[in-house]
Amino acid sequence: MHSPVDEIKNKLDIVEVISGYIKLQKTGRNFRANCPFHNEKTPSFFVSPERQIWHCFGCGKGGDIFAFIKEIEGVEFIDALRMLAQRAGVVLKRPDQESDSWRTERQRLCGVCELALKFFEKQLEASTGGKKIKEYLAERGFVPETIASWRLGYAPDDWYVLSEFLKKRGYTDAEIVSSGLVVENERKGSAQIAKYYDRFRNRIIFPLSDLNGQVVGFAGRVLPASNASRSDAGRPGGLSGGGASAKASAGQAKYINSPQTPIYDKSRMLYGLDKAKIEIRAKDFCIIVEGYTDVMMSHQAGIKNTVASSGTALTEEQLKIIKRYTENLILAFDMDIAGDTATKRGIDLAISHGFNIKIIQPAHNATHADASHADWPSVAGGSATSGKEKKDPADIIKENPVSWLKAIEEAQGIIEFYFTNAFSQNDCKEPVGKKKIAKIILPLLKWIPDLVERADWIQKLARQLRVQEKLLIEAMQKADGNKAVSHSGQLVQSGKKSPKTRRVVLEEELVGLLCYLLESAEDVGRVVDHLDIVKIEEILTDKRLLEIFKGLRKYLNSGGGGTIFNLKEYQASLLPNLSSFLNPILFQLEFREIDNAALEGCFDKCLKELKRENVKQEMIRLQYEIRELENTKDKERFNELLKVFTGLAGEL
Repeated sequence: MHSPVDEIKNKLDIVEVISGYIKLQKTGRNFRANCPFHNEKTPSFFVSPERQIWHCFGCGKGGDIFAFIKEIEGVEFIDALRMLAQRAGVVLKRPDQESDSWRTERQRLCGVCELALKFFEKQLEASTGGKKIKEYLAERGFVPETIASWRLGYAPDDWYVLSEFLKKRGYTDAEIVSSGLVVENERKGSAQIAKYYDRFRNRIIFPLSDLNGQVVGFAGRVLPASNASRSDAGRPGGLSGGGASAKASAGQAKYINSPQTPIYDKSRMLYGLDKAKIEIRAKDFCIIVEGYTDVMMSHQAGIKNTVASSGTALTEEQLKIIKRYTENLILAFDMDIAGDTATKRGIDLAISHGFNIKIIQPAHNATHADASHADWPSVAGGSATSGKEKKDPADIIKENPVSWLKAIEEAQGIIEFYFTNAFSQNDCKEPVGKKKIAKIILPLLKWIPDLVERADWIQKLARQLRVQEKLLIEAMQKADGNKAVSHSGQLVQSGKKSPKTRRVVLEEELVGLLCYLLESAEDVGRVVDHLDIVKIEEILTDKRLLEIFKGLRKYLNSGGGGTIFNLKEYQASLLPNLSSFLNPILFQLEFREIDNAALEGCFDKCLKELKRENVKQEMIRLQYEIRELENTKDKERFNELLKVFTGLAGEL
């Protein structure tokens, strides 16, 4: 009987699974792409439909479909199993139908969040407070289908109603706390005071979902008129106002979010990506806005490749996720190009990751054909039209969706945007103005990985500032833009592994070629006669390759004798760590598409090169020994070694 793992592998094709996350390009028998796990310009990520494996020759990561899902989703094996089983239509049976002990912590916490969301949805639909919220959302322009699709909810104005509901449904205090739905009461020492109270109270609820649409956290927006209507009935003892989750009614935070939990990581969250990812890949660009309602309204208007950064500047983790789908970004952020803001640092980070970036830069003329377009806030800070109230994308779309489409179409390239704003805000004829402009633009140019593009922009800047290019190049080299920094302030690593030595490459190639040689040979005995088995065993220095070679010896020692070598069966017989180690070696040889007739020649050449490497290493060892003997009286030993050294040199 097949295990669920085998059944899933038989039903799912690795190319289809991985294509759901990144763009794959066919190359010969295999597929390739830029690796989603490290930054690179040249694709080194390959997928083999024949072997049903993937491997990145840049960072060294690889494996089967389960390894890919674990890596790209950041989940445990059991969660990857569940996700792929659902996709394959494979039913996973519980070990004990009466117990939930088989479930992982992630599944339990996702269960808490899903149940909480159903509670919030019910409150929005049925409660008096919820009906008022629906009226408010309708006024904002949201249709019932959008509200239902995005699963908006309402958290009632009560300190304990959600936590009590969840406990009655079988969840423990520890699980509810771990989900981030409650806050620990600082004054819990008294028996009359509850240990925990609900984090979200009297707020509009926006569920935060992972890439698969599974709810992992929440955002709660304060009600428009709630500042004067908050009820303190049932407030936990010792607290004034909203405690840890919300400030006093006179100054509540507009939004509160779930804290960091085992299933919710704010630095990875992109609101709406679960709904937008297919459209992002299809259109090959992603629009990033700041607010949840901006995303919802954009989708409602048919612009479904829109996500929100969830109130944070762009992080390294978010950019890696987006890059699975596109390398083109259109940003609708407020930003001050002259300031050291988190938004500006996020944009710098995106440039360093190779993204092509545009900024939504609306018309600054109120007489524009779409007048509401002129009300869009200037991304350089302030309003595009002086004296007018700043508007969010959601408000603009409500008034005139066409203006939002036009703003997207007319989005300005990031460097062009920096140039335009830097020169408009500073006098390029004055030394002080020149200095400020250079200080704004040069760090950005330093992020550009393509040297030709960078040189072109430096030329343009030199012309407009009327200074020599070499002075700008010197200033750029000193500019604070040479190292990418993550949201946590740590240096961004390229993710590439250290290059292998020539000897390691040759040893791996030798064993890989031997595998293919045995598989393709009609007469294994002829191959055996051709090989110096003892010499090969002596020449291999990697213990893993030596173990793999020893496994091949039973076929080599048979001298043919009717023994049939099946590579897949042989690899399956190896220990898992050896099989995984052999996969990329065989995989890399596939790309060379060596004809069976040429395999023997390639093997001979590789073996010859390895022998040369052995000779070179022995010569280096002798060279050191000879130097040590130069100043000694042991002339006999000196001459002996020199003779050996000369003989080895002749072999080269």
